[in-house]
Amino acid sequence: MNEKDTLVIGDFHFGTKTNSVQWLEEMENYFVEIESLIISNGVQKVIFLGDLFDVRYSINTLVGIKVKDMVREMIERNPVKSFNFLAGNHDYYSPKKEDMHYNAYEMVFGSEFMKEHDNVHFYTETPYLDNDGDLYLPWFFTEDKELFGQTIEHFKGESIKRIFCHSDLCTWDIDMIKNMNGSPVYSGHIHTPWTDEEHKLYNLGAALPLNFNDVNDKRYVYLLRGTEIVRKFENEETYQFYRYFNEEIFNLTNFDNCFVQLYIDKDLINKAKYIEKVKELKLNNPGISIRVVAIDKMMINDDEVGIDMNQDIKKYIDSNIPKNLYSKYEIVKNKLIKKDYF
Repeated sequence: MNEKDTLVIGDFHFGTKTNSVQWLEEMENYFVEIESLIISNGVQKVIFLGDLFDVRYSINTLVGIKVKDMVREMIERNPVKSFNFLAGNHDYYSPKKEDMHYNAYEMVFGSEFMKEHDNVHFYTETPYLDNDGDLYLPWFFTEDKELFGQTIEHFKGESIKRIFCHSDLCTWDIDMIKNMNGSPVYSGHIHTPWTDEEHKLYNLGAALPLNFNDVNDKRYVYLLRGTEIVRKFENEETYQFYRYFNEEIFNLTNFDNCFVQLYIDKDLINKAKYIEKVKELKLNNPGISIRVVAIDKMMINDDEVGIDMNQDIKKYIDSNIPKNLYSKYEIVKNKLIKKDYF
């Protein structure tokens, strides 16, 4: 395989926040910044790992036009570079695999777009193995285990160097992992980065924070050289989410382009110094969303950020996992137990 430097980009979710124009502008600016990374780092290949769009059942007209224009301008300014877009679950209009033709790329770009631009590729209805040994698996081809098995059987014997998909890799069972034959897998779908170095599984995370599930957590795009991640570029362009606890708020002054939560013990929240500090922060940061949340002592120690050490932490975590996520949690927990992390 030719060792092309490859920039890999996670979920973007254009149209998030009910098609907010303000969020769209933020994301447009970041898209431009990504193009500058492509140019300044000599990248030859760009891969978007799915969920370019947010609303799976329809796409706002302005969002669709803006994204199409941005992609067109990017690929026309870089005609010798290869741009590859995987379809994620949010890019399909139906959860039925027989309806996978009805997807965002087909609706927004259309087949004529690819005919006009030979350096862009959309992977929506079929897996594809390119000349570099990169295998692209759209969302349906990892989530449907039968379809996944058929796909792997189809490519058996081919020289697969890297695999790109849109899947929650921490749920892959040992049979799925064995089918990879040691090839590293890079995936979107899960917004928080997650890695299993032993099995070469890399959920690279979303390209940007999207809500308070991403609190205090950085987001990156990744430069690959061969199968190695050689550099991470931090997203400092779009909105960030921060949460601070108790005494931490007294180290704060000014914020920029972010949402802030101040978690304060309910026994402290009405004390004069806390009231004055919160007023000061709001006064000095008029354009920033600052929310104060009163919390119970059981949620956090007063002396430091952390969980009340008198609790049985394993029991506490087990009892607070939502039912719909419990099976996924058990898979992750069992992996951690095997490595003595839990």
